Amino acid sequence: MDTEQIRFYLNKLSEILSTRGVQGEIVIYGGAAMVLVLKARPSTKDVDAIFAPKEIIYQAAKEIENLHGAPENWLNDAVKGFIGSGERHKPFWDFPNLKVYTAIPEYLLAMKCISLRLGRGDTDLGDIRFLIAHLGLKSATEVFDLVEKYYPRNKISPKTQFAVEEIFETLKELPQKG
Repeated sequence: MDTEQIRFYLNKLSEILSTRGVQGEIVIYGGAAMVLVLKARPSTKDVDAIFAPKEIIYQAAKEIENLHGAPENWLNDAVKGFIGSGERHKPFWDFPNLKVYTAIPEYLLAMKCISLRLGRGDTDLGDIRFLIAHLGLKSATEVFDLVEKYYPRNKISPKTQFAVEEIFETLKELPQKG
């Protein structure tokens, strides 16, 4: 889904909530935040989010799948297993019956590092590279210090440590502009 599709589906979600007299809230993470806020890539397969009221929004999301052809499980809360302490988000869109927030870039990077999945087209690794550059981080230590603001240090897996260190090693190997 691209930005316009996500906006369309969330607007439809707001309309359904309106017919039920319900005000909803949603915080978007992951690939959808990379697409919407940072324009880091053109699309994502789903919208990872935390939302309330949960059951009503899940029912409305299913209606949007059936009525408007949204991908199955286009809106899901699987990200809830990766929410850390000190989580921060900011307002993004304000539909009549749905307030939409997105995670800030620092938090997105921390989440991506904690949830890193390799071998899935390396989307997560690409997102991590993008966020490191976007935030102007200069070393693996800076990345790990940032992650530690939201998660205990022992939650950073060895695969994440190696991946982040390799990103900076690769940067050192690139020819320097001068």
